Amino acid sequence: MAQRVAKSLPLIKAKIGHIPQKLKTGNVDLHYGRLEILRRIVTRLVREERIELPYNRAEEARPYMERLIQLGIHYGENDSYTAEMMNFWLMEKDLETKMYKVLIPR
Repeated sequence: MAQRVAKSLPLIKAKIGHIPQKLKTGNVDLHYGRLEILRRIVTRLVREERIELPYNRAEEARPYMERLIQLGIHYGENDSYTAEMMNFWLMEKDLETKMYKVLIPR
């Protein structure tokens, strides 16, 4: 019955914030599983530049990738916070130079 009531209500014309998606963690520890999955996705996206993912994983990883690019554009590679974020999100260290030399100038 609740579903019929919810569908009859008009849409709210206010932007709703980001809602975390339910990501299956597989064999990764539950506490860090979600972050580990997102780190793998971001690393793979930088390495291959284009990947296919299920919608919920792509929707969840997109803001993190956009934030990395935004930090690189605004602060550059000499900023300590930007370097720390790149170091955390990119699991392969050679991809940091690829971010600064190839992806950010685009």
